This record gives sequence, structure tokens and C-alpha cells, in this order.
Amino acid sequence: MTPDEAERILDLARAEARSWGSPRAGLAHVASVMRSLHPAAFESRFGYTGGDVVEGLLRTSSASTGARAAREIVTSALDVDDLLERLHDELLLPEVLVRGAEMADRERWIVRHIEDRLRHYARHKNSLTHDELYVLVGALKVLGFEDSYRAMRARITD
Repeated sequence: MTPDEAERILDLARAEARSWGSPRAGLAHVASVMRSLHPAAFESRFGYTGGDVVEGLLRTSSASTGARAAREIVTSALDVDDLLERLHDELLLPEVLVRGAEMADRERWIVRHIEDRLRHYARHKNSLTHDELYVLVGALKVLGFEDSYRAMRARITD
């Protein structure tokens, strides 16, 4: 990463910090800037819910912590991927948190899909939709979403 690129990222991070009412740019501000500048690389490193996790960090009073570390990381990064890796490690974003959020999103998506299919089935009863419902509800069980599985199973057996 060139010194000009690093300075641009730091300038944008300072602007990001100001927009959140923070006195100085910290690691979370730099991560937010990288999410905007390099969305595909950011998602690859942080996961598709990583942006939400970073926004959660920005809402906390500790978002501006790590201002010195942010400068050191940005100026010493070899490239975008190296910077994202270092940010991820420094922010201590637990993979379990990111994966947990992704799994919750998947569970909600499947449940919404099942509810849509249930509404469709109530209007147009047919064996294809009935079979789809059983497959989708079975997917909840296979993926380990036991509570949703039991709730949806009860709805399709009523």
C-alpha cells in the first residue's frame, strides 16, 4: 500500500469518526471505510454480516479507541487484504459472533420462506407445495434450528 493510499484511508476514517461524533478515528472507523472502498474484499474477510458488527462497534463509546493502532496498521499494511486481515485481528471480531449472526439470518430467511409457502398453500392446496413445506421444515432440523423446526412442523401438521 502506498503512503498516499494509506493517508487517503486515514483521512476517510477521520471523516467517518466525525460523522459518528467521535473525536478521533479508531480501528472500527478504518474498518467501516474499508467496507465502503473494498466491499468484496471486506466481505471475504469479515463475512457478510461483518459490516453490521462493525456498525455495532461504531455505536459504542469505545469506537475511537485504537487511534494510534489504526494509524500503525494502515501505514504498515502491504495491501488491502493485509489491512483487512490486521483490522479483523485487532478488532478481535470473534468468528463465532459473525457466524452466529449469519446463521440467525439464514434461519430467519428459511422461516420467512416457509411462512410464504404456508400462505400459498392455504390459498392453493397442492401436493407440490405440501412437499416443499416438508423439505423446508426438514432443512431447519438439519441446520440445527430446533426451535424453529418444532414451531414450523406444528404449523404444517395442523
